Amino acid sequence: KCLYLNIENGIILINGTLGKKLTVDDIEYVRTFYGDYIFHTKSKEKTISTEQLEASSKKTLQLKLEELGVKVV
Repeated sequence: KCLYLNIENGIILINGTLGKKLTVDDIEYVRTFYGDYIFHTKSKEKTISTEQLEASSKKTLQLKLEELGVKVV
């Protein structure tokens, strides 16, 4: 858990300037691009900038996505 990103009860909350919310079940896959995570659903894509995450939080994010069965390519 960090101030920028929370994953709880199957929902990813991204607390950027506009705030974003994704349901884990809606995510088809996640693509990484220059260190950012781009979450793809059927209708949209959301980007998480990892520049705002500490190194330990990046690792935790990766492990949590694997635990939730989200495909990271």
